Amino acid sequence: MKEMKELEREIEQRKELRILKNLKKNKKTNKQLLNWNEWLAGLIDGAGKFTLSKSGYANLDIILGIQDIDCFPDIKRQFGGKIKRRNGLGYVRYRLHRLAGILPLLACVNGHIRHPRRQLEFEQICNHYNIASKIPDKLTSENGWISGYFDAVGLFEFSTEQDQLYLAFRHKINPMLDEIQKCLGVTLPSDVCSCENVTLYNISKKNWLRFYEYFKKHPLRSSKKKHLVLLPKYYELQTDTKDMQNLEVKQNLWKQFFKTCTATMKELEKEQKDAQFHIHMRIKSEQNQFITWLAGLLDSCGNIMLSKKHVSGNIEIKLKLKDHECLEKIKLKYGGAVKVSRTGTRYRLNHQEGLKFLLEDINGQIRLPVRLEKFKEVCKKNEIEMKHPDKELRLDNSWISGFFDGVGSIVINQTTLENKKQLVFTFNHKNIHILLAIQRILGGNIYINTNIQSGKYKYALYFTSKEEILRLYDYFKKYPSRSDKNKRIGLIPQYFDMQTLMLSITDNQLHETLWKKFLCQWDYKAIDEIHSGEILKQKAKLK
Repeated sequence: MKEMKELEREIEQRKELRILKNLKKNKKTNKQLLNWNEWLAGLIDGAGKFTLSKSGYANLDIILGIQDIDCFPDIKRQFGGKIKRRNGLGYVRYRLHRLAGILPLLACVNGHIRHPRRQLEFEQICNHYNIASKIPDKLTSENGWISGYFDAVGLFEFSTEQDQLYLAFRHKINPMLDEIQKCLGVTLPSDVCSCENVTLYNISKKNWLRFYEYFKKHPLRSSKKKHLVLLPKYYELQTDTKDMQNLEVKQNLWKQFFKTCTATMKELEKEQKDAQFHIHMRIKSEQNQFITWLAGLLDSCGNIMLSKKHVSGNIEIKLKLKDHECLEKIKLKYGGAVKVSRTGTRYRLNHQEGLKFLLEDINGQIRLPVRLEKFKEVCKKNEIEMKHPDKELRLDNSWISGFFDGVGSIVINQTTLENKKQLVFTFNHKNIHILLAIQRILGGNIYINTNIQSGKYKYALYFTSKEEILRLYDYFKKYPSRSDKNKRIGLIPQYFDMQTLMLSITDNQLHETLWKKFLCQWDYKAIDEIHSGEILKQKAKLK
């Protein structure tokens, strides 16, 4: 008990020290967070849209030029959502519709939305979720809203013909200009030039410098920040060439400056192409991962059939009830139907168009001999030339991840060693050759499983050593499990940290308390322990 009290006292002292250290940081952090929220509200006001679907789901869409994609990763990291390139249009879209992300976002921008149209959309969403929408305070130069709004609809335009610098907005009618002018104390002239939804404002140096000072406080996050850097150079050159008599030198200096601007534009264009390429490659990589994962899942717990009713073929995959989201993702891509029952969940696809699409995708990825025979028959019926998989199984794709989601398990066994908790990774299957192929690249031991309760599996590939389990953890970090098991895989480093910590604790009561807390995170179930314990007791190792 003394040990436990001393440990608790030490933890409290550490907490107090941490709080004291962070007191000064908190003010700065809170201010930065507020500025970010204001910037996000400005971005939404300029390029976003809130909508409410007929089924009662809230959506947020923000559309920017592909060169401004850097605005989105922070938003996605904070709230989730998807970033998608709009093919052929040079735009990229951020979309958020999950309630777990929408509600925190509403809380962040509440009281910062200013555009009249966006306020109406925002109020509708807030009313739907019974949230009180706040009226924004008066806009000041300490507020980061203008920065976000400019990232969305603002532009810097250099005229090579008139040596003139323009401030530009993409909206012909801009209801926010009066508020921006009052906030920064600038005057945007009424004699403006408008074309193709872009409005140019020829403003004075004094007003430009006010904008510049504001953006120094509240930095731009889009590609426009590169043009902002050129503002001081522009006015410096304007001063140097004002009284210059030699026209040739004057023209050369301005040419050189505009050459820098052009170089910046070319750099932005290159960045735009690079961004498009990386987005394309990322999407392609994600698609390939999904396809190889699906092939592994189909090999482990799927079935490919031909019947009189479904002449083109029929595909079925059965999983546990808690893994129904895996099957929903397949349904979203290929169609089909997901049926939930007390015992589990089943995915079935027999629609010819979706079936053909799926067969073409997984062609060359199916490995199990039994599944390959049926796959060949279904391919023949659908006039698809069947491809054979590579001879050797590799770790550079998601096949093992899919196979594990179908027949794998990860449990903490409390009966293997006295007073110790043993982490066990398992692959169970009738086909020993598949398990041997996994063993060759990941290690582990193969046992004969003679347990009556789980008699449908003949062999079990087990991983119990720390080195092998960490190797598996590294693989799943690259190619994650898409089932409920991924939660436990993420806790592997914490499990080994707990084991190290337990070596230094002699108090049994404290020992049990800490393990109970960890097992609550793990979602521990006694049935997992019984199954893995009984199988391990067999220890009938294959030679």
